[in-house]
Amino acid sequence: MACLRTLVALVLAVGLGTAAANSGQAPDWFRVANVPTPGDGDLVAFMTFHRDLGAQAREGRLSGLDRATERRLEELQRILAGVIGNQTRFDALSQRDQLTVFNTHERVVALLNGDENSRLECRRERAVGSRRSYIECASLGNRDVQRRLNQESLAALKRIQQGR
Repeated sequence: MACLRTLVALVLAVGLGTAAANSGQAPDWFRVANVPTPGDGDLVAFMTFHRDLGAQAREGRLSGLDRATERRLEELQRILAGVIGNQTRFDALSQRDQLTVFNTHERVVALLNGDENSRLECRRERAVGSRRSYIECASLGNRDVQRRLNQESLAALKRIQQGR
């Protein structure tokens, strides 16, 4: 559990800092407030940030958001509120809920940055024949590259088996 909190805090800190650095200047949503991460443990500050962000989107204070993006942002924030509920500490959530909060927050950041491929997604994996699960995080772009490489390897293996 502590490993997941550390991972979440590190990934969000690096990802949000990179988002601000890549654009030359921080986007409007980043300048609004210090972005708390769920891994910091304080879900009250985290949800306050998301409520403020939603209010700014509804009031049209976030530049460059179309209506569809605003609706998606509202939907993601409803998911966050539903999962977090009345909890005030990140470590009080189940591992599944922690992953949902992390992944949903990453979707919000990617939505506002307009860069879905750099979004990190974490999920529980289990090795074949093992009862122990582990958390694997990768960007969507990296997952696409890995999927393509796996497909190419499988196709090459089939060609070898067929004697071509």
